[in-house]
Formats: sequence, C-alpha cells, structure tokens
Amino acid sequence: MSTITKLTQSIFTLTIVAALVACSPETEKPQVKEPASDVNVVVVLVNEKPIYKSEVLRRTHAAYGSDVEKETTDPNRWQMLLDVATESEVMDELLLQTAVAEGMTVSDAKAQSLLDHTKEAAGNAAFSEMLKERGASEETFRTFLVEQSLINQYKEKLFDDLTVDDGTLQNYYKGHIETFAEPDQVRLEVFTFGVRETAEQIYARWTGGESFDAIAKAYQEEADSVGRKTRWMPVNAVPEELQSKITEAEAGTILKPAQVANTFYVVKIIEKREARVRDFEEVKVEISKEILRLRKDKALDEWYKSASREAKIEYVH
Repeated sequence: MSTITKLTQSIFTLTIVAALVACSPETEKPQVKEPASDVNVVVVLVNEKPIYKSEVLRRTHAAYGSDVEKETTDPNRWQMLLDVATESEVMDELLLQTAVAEGMTVSDAKAQSLLDHTKEAAGNAAFSEMLKERGASEETFRTFLVEQSLINQYKEKLFDDLTVDDGTLQNYYKGHIETFAEPDQVRLEVFTFGVRETAEQIYARWTGGESFDAIAKAYQEEADSVGRKTRWMPVNAVPEELQSKITEAEAGTILKPAQVANTFYVVKIIEKREARVRDFEEVKVEISKEILRLRKDKALDEWYKSASREAKIEYVH
C-alpha cells in the first residue's frame, strides 16, 4: 500500500469521525473555541475557496479530543495531525464543489429536518452552547449541515456500484480463517459481595430454588449492583480463580462462593460454548462490510488523487 493510500485512508476515517461529531446528535460535543487570531487565518485555497486554520483545529479536536494539543508533546506528531486534518478539509471541499457542480441539492425541508433533529437530540441548551463555542449562528450551522449532506450524497454516488460477490467472500473467509476463531466461551449469572457470610447465604438460597432475579431484588438495598448477567465471554476473561471451576462444571451449575481478592463470587453457569471457528454463513455479512469498507477507501483514494491533480490547491500556511 502506497504512502498516499495510507494517508488518504486515514483522511477518510478522520473525515467520517469529524462529520459525525459535527452532525450526529448522539456525538455532538461543544468544541474548543479557537483564538480570534485563528478564525481568519487561511491555510489553503481550494479552487480559490479558503480553508481556515480554525476549521482545521476544530476537525483535529473533533477527532482526537479538545486537549489533544496539550497532550501531544512531540511537535512532529502535532504537525502530522494538523496535516491530516488539513487534507481532510481539502477533500471535503473538493467533494462539496463536485457535488454542487453536478447539480446535487438538499431541499429546504431536508435542511430544516437536519437542523431540527440535531437541536432535538442535543437539547436547546446544549445546542445553543455549541453554536456559541463555534462562533456560529443557527443559519450558518444549517448551511454546514447542508454541505455535509451534499458531501455524503457524492460519496454515495462514488460507492454506488461497489458490490461483493460470493466468491470474493469465500476467498476472504478462507484467507482469514484464523480471525474467526473463538476460544471457549460462557454466559454467567454472577453475585459479588464483600462478606463471605452474605455470599454463603446467597448460595444457599440460589441452590434452594430461588431465582436470580428474586435474590437480586431481595439484596438490592444492601448493594446497588450485587448481581449481573453476562453476555457470551471468553472463559479466560473470567477471574483466574474461577476459570478452572467454570471449565470443569456443567451448564446450570451454581458454584460455591469463591474469593477473588477482597470479593466473594457466587456464579451460575448459564451456557457454555466450546472453542470453535465461526462458519462462513455466520460471518458472511461481517466479511461483506469489511470488503466494502476497503473498496470504499480505495475508491475515495483514487477519486481524491484524480480530483487533486485537476484542482487548483494552494497551501498558504
């Protein structure tokens, strides 16, 4: 893989992260307010359209956190992050300009829907604070959402013809079979207490026929979360003191209280699953998504290199 390909794939990932942070209500976070001196500093011109330092910094903060500049002590790494963010802005601007040139639009109703959805999910107070931090009005933020929508429209066009045939899926499965191997797994119901006597009382009640839920409810005033039900998990993710007991016991067994550090565990084995390799049909959709992701990266890489050659891009700072 070429250095350019690696860079543009990183750019693509960063672009998606930044767009989601900016547009997704679930991930909306107030951004760090840039110094006034950064607002009007142009770092690059894309077909004479300026991209400002404040936009580059906002994207960097969105992807890596608001404290990234303080936490990045290596000046070379900080410059690399800025370079990647700058190229992400260039890519977005080229995508936007191309979408507009090809006549793509966002209706007023759609634009208002994007804005309303963001405001509703974020809450009025958080939304207003976000606008303040960005130094933006509601109308300029609406314009931003429209631009992101146009960028996504053009990406969808680029990716529209990408497909994965069954033969490709099978070949990927065979070539990466080790990634679909799973160790011994187990699902558990677990009570934890700091006192052995309480753990032994739980064990007696549980083996006497009371249900997990009934016992958890009875003890909920003593501790907020004395019991929990796990999802499928590797046996080796269980505390080491319990692993051999779980391995040797049958499903349905309630283990006697066992001490792990200063905590006493009472565990019921709900289900067990031996180590296995997930079969093709089980992972087919997962493989398809991964191959499509790689092909989208490649398609965007190739498009960006071509568009960059044809565009007038002038780096100012």
